[in-house]
Amino acid sequence: MMDARKMMKTLSFCGLVFLGFLLLFENRIVLPIGLQVAGKFHTLLLHFPIVLLCLVLLVLLWKESWIQTATWKNFESFTVLTTVVTAILGFLLSIEQTDIGNVLSWHKWSGTVLAFLSYLIIFYRERFFVTEIKLRIASGFMFLVLIITGHWGGTITHGDGYLTAAFQNNKSASLVLSEVRIFKDVVQPILADKCGNCHKASVMKGGLSLEDSISIFKGGKNGKAIVAGSLDKSLLYQRLVLPMTDKKHMPLAEKPQLSASELALIEEWIKLGAPFAQLLVARAETDSLRIMSMPFLENRLKKASEKSYDFKAASADQIAELNNNYRVVKPLGLASPALAVSFFGRANYSFDQLKTLKPIANQIVHLNLAKMPVTNEQLDWISNLENLEALNLNYTDIDNTNLKALAGLKHLHSLSIVGTKINQKGLETLTVFPELKALYVWNTDITLAELKTMQSKFPAIQIETGFQGADTMVIPLNQPIINTAAGFFKDRINISLKHVINGVELKYTLDGKEPDSSSSLYTAPFWIDSSFKLTVKAFKKGWLPSKPVNSQYFKAGIPISKASLLTPPDPKYALHADKILIDLDAGDPGDFGTRALGYQKNDAIVVLDMGKPTEIHGLKVLNLQNIGAYIFPPVQMQVLGSNNMQEWKQLSNQRYAMPIKMIGASTPFLHLNFPASTYRYLKFSAKPIPTLPEWHPGKGQPGWFFMSELVVY
Repeated sequence: MMDARKMMKTLSFCGLVFLGFLLLFENRIVLPIGLQVAGKFHTLLLHFPIVLLCLVLLVLLWKESWIQTATWKNFESFTVLTTVVTAILGFLLSIEQTDIGNVLSWHKWSGTVLAFLSYLIIFYRERFFVTEIKLRIASGFMFLVLIITGHWGGTITHGDGYLTAAFQNNKSASLVLSEVRIFKDVVQPILADKCGNCHKASVMKGGLSLEDSISIFKGGKNGKAIVAGSLDKSLLYQRLVLPMTDKKHMPLAEKPQLSASELALIEEWIKLGAPFAQLLVARAETDSLRIMSMPFLENRLKKASEKSYDFKAASADQIAELNNNYRVVKPLGLASPALAVSFFGRANYSFDQLKTLKPIANQIVHLNLAKMPVTNEQLDWISNLENLEALNLNYTDIDNTNLKALAGLKHLHSLSIVGTKINQKGLETLTVFPELKALYVWNTDITLAELKTMQSKFPAIQIETGFQGADTMVIPLNQPIINTAAGFFKDRINISLKHVINGVELKYTLDGKEPDSSSSLYTAPFWIDSSFKLTVKAFKKGWLPSKPVNSQYFKAGIPISKASLLTPPDPKYALHADKILIDLDAGDPGDFGTRALGYQKNDAIVVLDMGKPTEIHGLKVLNLQNIGAYIFPPVQMQVLGSNNMQEWKQLSNQRYAMPIKMIGASTPFLHLNFPASTYRYLKFSAKPIPTLPEWHPGKGQPGWFFMSELVVY
């Protein structure tokens, strides 16, 4: 009978042959279900050969006599076998998941080399590694391959730099606003942080990389990740908004998720055409995408402003001595040698006070002389501040006469001359300054036409002209505030509205239509005793109307004693199943997991117990719909009535037309009306859509039906 060592050697050899077959023909292989499941054990077993190989290599270098025993040789053989099996399972996993990428390829090759080396060193060291030096070299090389293989495997699972991250500079680079690009500096960092571990050029799970525009528009095996301007066709967005408990939700539930602001930015970016190379400043300051991008840039823009300086800091005693009630001297930042100086009180300013700053002239980086009686002659002294970067001369007494003196300020990048006697000739003098990037010039003798000419002539300088036409500008009002919380009410509800601006007229509707000037005027809180959708809009003379704000209210029906589920909802969407349908708490279309019951593989069937025979006229179902997340209205709904739970009479049976395009998330009431009847028990059933339509990204897959509340009336 073959002993254990020979058997494991034979199995290991067969495994290496199979491994070579997988390596050569992996692109042509279609795995049966059994092998797909087996591949998933790779991540479970891979830790065993790592530990065993390390132990074997250490003992080989130790060269104790007991390593020649049969027990130890069987242990070595088992180590080789587990190494080969783990490598095979890794190949099966990569084929089943259709992942591609450079790191994955290197990981597979290094794993194969490691399995082959372990086989060679353990079973043939007496033939090929007879000397100690040869064995040490071979063992050291195999240990190096083991580390590299583990590093690449960790990179696939945990992200770039799995073993080397501690030695890398992970500080985010600083930015200059004028150079910020929408995708590279705003969108791509979010994708890299939350999706980059799985969807990068080196891994590409599902064949998808999110690192550049070509890869993103190309998409992966399931379709295009982004379709510019279309949220409905952008698979990336659809996966992001799926419920956390859905297996197709991305990122995976155990991974860090996108924040609400990150998701909103991605949504806005796609809606506005998914711009890639566009500069952020090319969009208007009021542009929604620019506004939403700024919080993500704040820290990096701040770092850009925190410049380091090579000159020595002034002493604390010097700074304290120069500070008084009309002059403030302070460091630009914590531990920074750069100083900012500001003057206050025009009547208390003199040229001598400016010259008193000579001991710290080398450290002055920002100088604010706004509204001081600064004359042309004083510009010569200011020109000696060799490290000056920002100078404010707003509403001073300077003109064109001596502006050329400031040309000696080699680091000056910001100059403000608002409200001075500077004209176009003086402005042309300033534009030749070597480092000037920003120039503030409104309320001067320069005409608007001349400013526009200068802006086109010197595009490298940002010439700020101030706001033109403030007297004629009309801006929209803030949205009204609805004080009354939305949701269910029993008998009637009091509606209270307000606005932050006095004298505003609030117009409202109760049917969901957008109010106009002829709609009802809100004058005081009022009562409503039936379900309605409140929409409110603010109006005021001299202002644009506000955007509408709305809130939905549902009147509770006849009290229901108990709701019993005859068919279970999907386990992922069954929280509070015993009471959720009659708790008078409306579901949120964005929160499927906690406020609604979800059905996909079977019909939803519920029996309602009214407690006693009750006259009823119909039943309403609060149905959650989110077409992009595969949640559709039901194909069919039915209501039966009974007084003994044995004999049932059909009261209503309705089929529903399915949507023919993507629509936004909503919570409509679906009505089942019937002639007045008296019953104690009602049996309600709803059938989910069996397959999604051809126009939907998930075509052919089963859809979902979600309900949050049942109301009997």
